[in-house]
Amino acid sequence: MDRVTSKTQDAYCELSSFNAAIELVEKFKKGNDTGRVPRLGNRIIEVELGSQTSLMQALFPSTAHGVEWVGATPHPIENAEYEWDNFKGFVTEEEMSMLSKHVEAPQRVS
Repeated sequence: MDRVTSKTQDAYCELSSFNAAIELVEKFKKGNDTGRVPRLGNRIIEVELGSQTSLMQALFPSTAHGVEWVGATPHPIENAEYEWDNFKGFVTEEEMSMLSKHVEAPQRVS
């Protein structure tokens, strides 16, 4: 979700295997090459492979200077520009507020 507007932006999907993920991306690319633009509702989408590490980096941007992600496991970076001690948490107060609003009224997000 966008931090200010709470509109959805990126979506992540975990598949059963790496081969299933490749197959899905190829299917969308083939459709796009033939002029069938992939859509979710009325939104044009891009489909690409990612990793759990890139997912965690995207979900928790505030960890960029103090944490190295290995899959879903955070590893504090020693002697980082911003020490781990200064890290206040994975979810900001604003994000928690927006998440709560979404849980209370999920139909408002389209």
